[in-house]
Amino acid sequence: MPSFKQLSIQEKQAIISFITNNKNTAGNTFVPTHQPVDPYLNIPYQMTGYNKFLSKEGYPAIAPPWGTLNAINLNTGKMVWRIPLGDEPAFAQKGRPATGTENYGGR
Repeated sequence: MPSFKQLSIQEKQAIISFITNNKNTAGNTFVPTHQPVDPYLNIPYQMTGYNKFLSKEGYPAIAPPWGTLNAINLNTGKMVWRIPLGDEPAFAQKGRPATGTENYGGR
């Protein structure tokens, strides 16, 4: 169950009374008021999801190729060749060089 640190002491007491079916002592239920201080809970940053950096047209806002297929010599660690992986259809129709397609690796 996730934490509910936004709840007031009275709300926590009401929940405890409801769970324990103790209607008479709703105001007398003990709820600890001291919470351990965790410095990581006060970090001013939060995850807002994966936000892509896109151009106003909706394409990746970096120079193509956006995706490549690479061959690396495992003995030397040097790149042997690199080619664009796929092609963006809108650019292919205009006769532009291969742009590759956006990809995130995988198998």
